[in-house]
Amino acid sequence: MTHTPGITRPSKDIIAALQHIGSATVAGTLGHMGIRNPHIQGPVSSNPGKSIVGPALTLQFMPKREDLYGEGEYADPEKQLHRHVLYRVEEGDVVVVDARGDMTAGVFGDMMSTYFKGRGGAGMIIDGCLRDYPNLKKLDLPLWVRGWTPNFHTQTGLMPFAVNVPIACGGVTVIPGDIIVADDDGAVVLPVALAADVIAKSTEHHEWEDFSRMKLMEGRRCSAIIRSMPMRVRNTRLGASSTQSNIPDQPRPSRRAMIRATSPRTCEGLVMLMRLLAVLVVAIFAVPVQAQQADLLDRAIADAIGTFELALPQLGATMMGVDTSAYGDALKARRFHSARTGSAQDVIFVIEDSAKGSCAKFAAYVAGVANSEAAHMFLCPQFFMPGADLLRETTILHEMVHVVTGTDECQAMAYTAQVQMLARGSYVPVAMYWKENGCAGSRYALPE
Repeated sequence: MTHTPGITRPSKDIIAALQHIGSATVAGTLGHMGIRNPHIQGPVSSNPGKSIVGPALTLQFMPKREDLYGEGEYADPEKQLHRHVLYRVEEGDVVVVDARGDMTAGVFGDMMSTYFKGRGGAGMIIDGCLRDYPNLKKLDLPLWVRGWTPNFHTQTGLMPFAVNVPIACGGVTVIPGDIIVADDDGAVVLPVALAADVIAKSTEHHEWEDFSRMKLMEGRRCSAIIRSMPMRVRNTRLGASSTQSNIPDQPRPSRRAMIRATSPRTCEGLVMLMRLLAVLVVAIFAVPVQAQQADLLDRAIADAIGTFELALPQLGATMMGVDTSAYGDALKARRFHSARTGSAQDVIFVIEDSAKGSCAKFAAYVAGVANSEAAHMFLCPQFFMPGADLLRETTILHEMVHVVTGTDECQAMAYTAQVQMLARGSYVPVAMYWKENGCAGSRYALPE
């Protein structure tokens, strides 16, 4: 029996942490760390939408030399070296093949690929070709290849030469056990020794990208985007100027009745004709836009309530200084008893139409209004950015802490993260904002 070496696999925690980080982010992060080009060039995804992360098993092909690879080896399947890399496969592994970019040899076909999937393989990266495309398409195995051919692996000019040795694949050195991160952008090689740093830096980069995407949707110039917290609350002490008096119970208005939208403004400096056109456009579209924003807000509040309800059995009467009953009332009924004012207080959502003032920095902020028995949560244009449902839910959970308890940013971040962790076992990463706000030295902590 032919002997081939095994590999040392990274921890499952590292693989799990990389599942949510794309190849582009990993490649960019490695670039900043001195690894100039970790991208395996040539192989592209044959299954758009698929992504994989796993340790590399390597297979090396060489130009065929008849005295080393003759018909005798082909006559004994167990001596075919390309099979032995598959014998080493464990669940989650990625087979990476240096087939020298050859477009005439099909490295694996239907049967071998089926065996690979049956052993729990995550996917294959082939700097060359596969065969049996119709059957492999049905197999739905994540594949990154240069192309397809009807030829078998040694039919033309290649021979399998070594298993689990360092190889060159698509211009990149791959060491057995290296981590492969592959998606629609391509396949990237991540050295295991750098994985922890890449995970930490990539997580921060993801948070920055989410915030930057909000700003870019507003038309902000790239040079104006700075790494500040998208869900940060304006440091206005809630209720500082509010009248402290008892508010009798009264019929609750509908949520939309509690939403006040500010009037649209046209840009200064436009010619009169453009001003008239803008007024007409606002008159035609203002109501539908406000209705769409109200729907997004309704959904965000419903999502936040759902997350809170899932976590509720584990919260106790108070957690991190937040009164559970008051927080639940503020979130679900938009009316709660304020321990700070000693009276009942309404929560009113205000939709801002302009990205000016505090809305130039934040997705939302909370403030008390003079001579009012209500806490106002102002929702800025970036709050309604398309495709940001999870950020909207997180924003509502976060800002409601400020509504109930005050302006402590570390408390709001820690409480929101803990509620999400209790509800679904994970939370929206806030490591960068936690650091920026100096929360490491606070009395609060993020979930482990």
